[in-house]
Amino acid sequence: MSTVTFENKGRVGVITMDDGKANAMNDAFFSGVHDALDDALAGGVRCLIFRGNAKFYSAGLDLKLIPTLPPEELVAFAARFGECMLRVHGFEIPTVAAIEGHAVGGGAILAFACDHRVARDAKGSLQLNETAIGIALPSWAIAITQSAVSARWHTQLMLRARRFRWSEAAETGMVDDLVPDEGDLMGRAMTIANDLSLIDRAAYGETKRRLRGARIQEELERLETELRGQLIG
Repeated sequence: MSTVTFENKGRVGVITMDDGKANAMNDAFFSGVHDALDDALAGGVRCLIFRGNAKFYSAGLDLKLIPTLPPEELVAFAARFGECMLRVHGFEIPTVAAIEGHAVGGGAILAFACDHRVARDAKGSLQLNETAIGIALPSWAIAITQSAVSARWHTQLMLRARRFRWSEAAETGMVDDLVPDEGDLMGRAMTIANDLSLIDRAAYGETKRRLRGARIQEELERLETELRGQLIG
């Protein structure tokens, strides 16, 4: 059974990521996201919500898998990660990240790839931890993050790998809405999604393409070359 599922709720679709643990990102995860995006288009929904479980939106890439991959397979895997996140970033309908728990590494990137972020003000944090663990952020991930985070916070988030509590993330504008710990996170996310679903779908999609399309294409074209230089040398 896939750990990524899609539910059509009429004008709004909900993508749920839940492996019962940290929602580690691997090929099954990426395939599940792509399938869910395809289902959303086929089902005619006008806005999408990405949600995780109570403890993790996602802790990022599957760290148990990565050391087992030979260099060429590691490059291909990392490329599939980038392609998946860039597809979400450029998706033609509005996307909302409904976040509770932790969004770390790839989980944070997926949150930034969405158009709107709402989080529960509870235990958990937002962090791009790559430099802290000795990994340079790929250019495609920087592009996604820059689109969602003001320049004032780039150094703290991307270079220093600072961990932000959700209240801090809201204060800095990295999160658009903050729900109290005892509040209804999905209720707030559904309200936002229903509002966004009223926007003309064709106009939204074309405007997003004009806003992000050229950068996304640029990142896709250099993605594998950059990864090969970083991971193989």
